[in-house]
Amino acid sequence: MPLRFINKYFNLTKNETYFVITVFVFILSFLVFTFYGPNYNGSRKSVYLTVKNGASFNTVVDSLYKKNVIKSKTNIKIAAFLFGIEKSVKAGKYEIPDGINYINLLSLLNKGAPKKQIRVTIQEGIWQKDLAKLLSNKLKLNEKEILRLSKDKKFIKEL
Repeated sequence: MPLRFINKYFNLTKNETYFVITVFVFILSFLVFTFYGPNYNGSRKSVYLTVKNGASFNTVVDSLYKKNVIKSKTNIKIAAFLFGIEKSVKAGKYEIPDGINYINLLSLLNKGAPKKQIRVTIQEGIWQKDLAKLLSNKLKLNEKEILRLSKDKKFIKEL
């Protein structure tokens, strides 16, 4: 069946047809192995990545490469181009498991599945300084920055 289809459009001998099919299968296998093969970061632990609002795809790729999440910047850029994802990376905090492949990584960044939420209980009547310390401990934020922003009227109006 494939021979008739190929020979209908191209005038190839039987050996040339088998060669074309073999090359096609080889290229397809290489692409599947490259894009669906696991990328191990060497630590066997998840890597945490923060994508800021408005960050370019190249910035995200550079961060992933520096954290050893991906082996090749070129491969992920090709995969993103093929799947049309390079312009739709969502901002947020991500937990990227060790061994994730390019396709699943791009899907994660495209859907914007952020890191798990952390429950923080704020008691009524808590002092501002104590609240900043609580948020700093629970959410790994800068305590001094929290205090500064809590006094910034422009920032509070933007909320």
